[in-house]
Amino acid sequence: MSRQWQSGLPGWILSIALFAYFMTPMVLCGQGQRQGNNPQAQQNNRQTTARGGIALPALLRTVQDRPPASILTIDGDGTWEPLIASMLRQDPLIALNLNFIGLNFRSGAGSELIQREGWSAGVPRWCLMAPDGAILYSSESYPSPTLILDAFKGAGLQSRMDILKWFLANHPDHAEARLALLGELRAVAEIKTQNALGIPGVRRAGTDFLSGTNNALSGQGSPPQLLETSIDSDIWGEYARESDRAFQDGIWKQDIDQLWGRGSSRGVANIGMPGGLFRGGGTSMVSNLGQHSPMMKRLYHRWLPDIESALFRRPSSFQLWDFWLIVQRAAGGRDLGDLIANMVPGPDNRTRDIPPPMIRRDWIRDCINREDWRMAEDVARTTWEQLLLATAADLASRTVQSTPGLNGRARIGSTTPLNTTSWSNVAEPYIEVLLRQQKTGIADAVLQQWFSYGGWIDAAQRARNLANRLGFADLGNRWGSYAQARR
Repeated sequence: MSRQWQSGLPGWILSIALFAYFMTPMVLCGQGQRQGNNPQAQQNNRQTTARGGIALPALLRTVQDRPPASILTIDGDGTWEPLIASMLRQDPLIALNLNFIGLNFRSGAGSELIQREGWSAGVPRWCLMAPDGAILYSSESYPSPTLILDAFKGAGLQSRMDILKWFLANHPDHAEARLALLGELRAVAEIKTQNALGIPGVRRAGTDFLSGTNNALSGQGSPPQLLETSIDSDIWGEYARESDRAFQDGIWKQDIDQLWGRGSSRGVANIGMPGGLFRGGGTSMVSNLGQHSPMMKRLYHRWLPDIESALFRRPSSFQLWDFWLIVQRAAGGRDLGDLIANMVPGPDNRTRDIPPPMIRRDWIRDCINREDWRMAEDVARTTWEQLLLATAADLASRTVQSTPGLNGRARIGSTTPLNTTSWSNVAEPYIEVLLRQQKTGIADAVLQQWFSYGGWIDAAQRARNLANRLGFADLGNRWGSYAQARR
């Protein structure tokens, strides 16, 4: 969209048209998706790999939701793909935040696109594709950052950040546009932080319930690496000013349940404003990578009292708790026990659900990253004891049929509180905390309690895998036998 076209329309019509166009929903697919608790699991340059043969119609649907344009590579062995993906994460291309897709010229959309455009078969190329599927620029020569930038500008395109800044110059109090701009500023700050500190691209390690951003970025038990003051100001300064202004204006309180998306933090597709308003498991006002910025750490520390005051008024709000979790993590940690000690649940809530179990699990992970074993064990044990009390009450309130083959124990159905969810959120974190402190006897007793109350049988296999990963092979073998004994 060229500036010449912009100048030919009345301001109010142009504002509406541009905002509607650039506020279209985004659905990330491919490698950019997350599993598990990984608040930064998206690639800041949105990246999809379709080497397996995604069809052309699916490709066109993908780029349609990702203005202003997408960069595509089409080759046979994927050689260009990582090189150009890395190029897009460097200046001067970072601020464009372009969608990137790698294709294979032998199959799927790559082959179909070559036929559609009449390109030479079997020859690697890259191209710039508009949201409507039109090819804006194409070349068989390996690109440089300058060439990509020139192609982008030559097509009359502007980055979403520039469009949003232009829009806000005319509508400075537009909350959704301000949050969308924060998403763009945050994406740039995060990429620059990763580049400055040598932080690798974020990925899910997939080793245990603790797998996630903190482990991948900072190293378990290590404090986060901090940016130097001058670099910190250059990278995070504009984002810090805009996010603090939004916080002071109370935007974070406005319809937080609607403005919040679990995004890559909980396996829900990212949908929202351009730049990923809902990226990273929270609003665009917070970033897990802020823990590497002294400026953001001071800012988050100043925000904590207001967020905790809101939690006392809405103690069961998952969204508020997740907001708090990111902020306290960057601020340097907070005693969860002290915070919830005086919280009063609502008439329809249970004490064991404040904070929600997934928040407790993630908070325990943070404690382990800080090697704060006392705090981690205290919360994990309290959560486990509350779960056992709830299970005992559940057993007392209903009749349970005994099932042969369970060694005299009652087999409880899927309605038991000791199910797969409570294993992942409560029992497994507690057992892991104990094992990491060499408290194998208590860990074994916890697993025995789990089964004595008729808990999910396959937890034995999960417990065995956990023990083996942490170096307790003998214990793992014993725990693995529990499943067979109870079937």
